[in-house]
Amino acid sequence: MTIANGAPVRVGVFGLLGSGNLGNDGSLEAVLGYLRLEHPEVVVDALCGGPEVVTARYGIPATRMHWYRGEYRTASRAGSIAAKALGKLVDVVRTAAWVRRHDVVIVPGMGVLEATLPLRPWGFPYALFLLCATGRLFGTRVALVGVGAAAIGNRPT
Repeated sequence: MTIANGAPVRVGVFGLLGSGNLGNDGSLEAVLGYLRLEHPEVVVDALCGGPEVVTARYGIPATRMHWYRGEYRTASRAGSIAAKALGKLVDVVRTAAWVRRHDVVIVPGMGVLEATLPLRPWGFPYALFLLCATGRLFGTRVALVGVGAAAIGNRPT
């Protein structure tokens, strides 16, 4: 697959990949297997939770999804609350810059739309919102592949 100017299609994979969840990594492995078999010319990289693991295991460049490394820890002190809030703002710019470099971004199946998971609205749902909003803004297609879904009763989520 190439675009009109002959450049290879740039594909990004996004999610809590490389973070120790076998389902997440299995979904990523299936997507990468498909891309390597059917579209070996595409250029793939990741914006994910465990970039070191993704690069080592799957051989693709990867960037940490969140600027603030304590994103999923509870913030109780003023400094950590401020750092977490700053991280949310920095992540807008980082996510937009990453999305803009791609022709398509794939979110492999991980139950990202399931309300049964203990996800806080400002955690991964916020990151997914940023991904989709910046994809719309820059004309980058975003594909949620086999993610599963459930009714969401929490309005902010």
